[in-house]
Amino acid sequence: MLIYVGVIHKDPASEYGVCFPDFPGCTSAGTDLQMLYSNAQEALSLHIQAMQADGEEVPRPMSLEKVKKHPFFDNAIGHIYVAPELEAETEPLCMKQSLREWKKDPEFIREYLALEAEFIAAAPSHIKIE
Repeated sequence: MLIYVGVIHKDPASEYGVCFPDFPGCTSAGTDLQMLYSNAQEALSLHIQAMQADGEEVPRPMSLEKVKKHPFFDNAIGHIYVAPELEAETEPLCMKQSLREWKKDPEFIREYLALEAEFIAAAPSHIKIE
């Protein structure tokens, strides 16, 4: 399982919106935070499946620290931890291969373990409003 951080935005006259710095162009929205999470998980899952179908490499998850420095975080009201729903037999091979490579990098292990701990601590909603 991989976990990605989404950035939550909300304008006064709009729904909650989420974008993923790891996946430019992958966005979703919801009328409330519960719908936002559900829609974000679906959008991210479909985005990864489309990448796999196009033969693209799935990006390594950014740490929360790096996401907070990304321009997408400007004017954010919070963040969301999303684990894409990918069945084991359909999980992109490139993702499995990438994960094996990433695990050789001590910085990735440190950052990802912190991200995983934050994901668990944010349960059950996996959402943090700043």
